[in-house]
Amino acid sequence: SKLTPLVGEWLAELLRGGPDVGALTLTRWYALHVMVLPAAIAGLVAFHLYLMRRQGISGPVTPQAGRSELFFPWQAARDLTVVAAVALVLAFLAWRGAPPLEPPADPTSSDYIPRPEWYFLGLFQLLKYFPGRFEVVAAVVIPGLVMTWLALLPWIDRGRSRAPRHRRGVLFVFSAGIAGVAVLTTLGAMDRPAQQAQTWNLRELAGVALIQTDERCTSCHGPDRVAASVQPGRITRPPVWLNAHVVDPLVIAPGVREAPESNAADTLAIQTALARLRSTSPPAVDAATRHVQVLISRFCLNCHVIDGVGGKDGPNLSAPGLKFGADQIEQRIIDPKAIQADAKMPALADRITADDIKAIAAWLAAKKQP
Repeated sequence: SKLTPLVGEWLAELLRGGPDVGALTLTRWYALHVMVLPAAIAGLVAFHLYLMRRQGISGPVTPQAGRSELFFPWQAARDLTVVAAVALVLAFLAWRGAPPLEPPADPTSSDYIPRPEWYFLGLFQLLKYFPGRFEVVAAVVIPGLVMTWLALLPWIDRGRSRAPRHRRGVLFVFSAGIAGVAVLTTLGAMDRPAQQAQTWNLRELAGVALIQTDERCTSCHGPDRVAASVQPGRITRPPVWLNAHVVDPLVIAPGVREAPESNAADTLAIQTALARLRSTSPPAVDAATRHVQVLISRFCLNCHVIDGVGGKDGPNLSAPGLKFGADQIEQRIIDPKAIQADAKMPALADRITADDIKAIAAWLAAKKQP
C-alpha cells in the first residue's frame, strides 16, 4: 500500500523525538486512522480477551444455579451474534442513512461556520463556556480528568458486590457525567448559527442567467472553449479575483489597464451569483423567465427592493400585483410622470423594447405575495 511508507515515516519521526506539527499532513493523519488505530484497537481487544480468560471476569461474580458452560463456543457465539448484528446495522446506516456530501471546501469563504458531528457537540458546547486562554480547560483539562477517572475506575470501584445499592458513589458520578454530556450535546445541537437562505434572490438568478448567456462569459467559458463551464461547487478563485475578472474578463491581473465599460447592474449580478454558486446549485428556470430576471435586475433593482434585494430609492416591488395590473405597471415603466407628475423614476421607453416592457410588467403583475 502507498500509505505504508507514510506510516513508517511518521513513526520514525515520532521515535526521533516527535514529528513537526507542520509535517503532519492530512495524508499522514488518514494513514494513522485507517491503518494504525484499527490495528491498535484489534490488538487491545485481543489482549483484553486474553486477560479475561487468564484472570477471569472482574468481580465479584455472583454464582448462579445451573450447569456451567464453556466460553467457547457458547459465549463466543453470543458475542459474535451481537457483533454481526451491530455490523449489519452499521452497514444499513452507511447504505441508506449516509448524510449528503457538502460542496468542496472553499478556503476563501468567510461565511462558512464549521460544526462537528453530533458525538462531539457536547465538547463543542463546553468550549463556549471557556473562551480565550481558558479554552484549554475545556479542550484538554476536563476531558483529561474524565478519561483519567475512567482509566482508574477498576481501582476506584473495589466493592465486594455489584448491586447498585453498594455502589452509589460511583454510579452517582457516572450518572452525573452522562447527564452532563447529554445536556451539553442537546444545547450544542440547539445552538445553531443562522443558515443562509435557501431561496435564490432575483439578482443571483439574473447573474446565473448572464453567466449562461452573456457574451462576456460565454465567449470563454463552455464546452470546447478556452475555459471550463462555471459549475456550482467548483469555484475556487478568491472573491477579489472573481470580482476583478467579471469587471474585465480579458485581464487576469486587475489594474493592468482601464476596464472597458460594462453595465454595473449586470456586473453586480454576476458577482453575487458566483458567490452563491460556490456552495449551492441554482433552480431550473425557463428561458423566458430568465430573460425577464436579467431585465429586472438591470433596470429595476438599482432603485426598487424585490424580495429583500435591491435599492431603496423607489417603492418596494415584492408584491406589486396586489395593487396594479400589467397595463398599469407597463404605463409606469413607459412614462412615470404621466401617472405622477413628481415621479423621480425616469422613463424607460427609449431604453427597453416594447416587448421587454410588456414582459417585465406581466412578471411584476403576477407577483402578489413576497
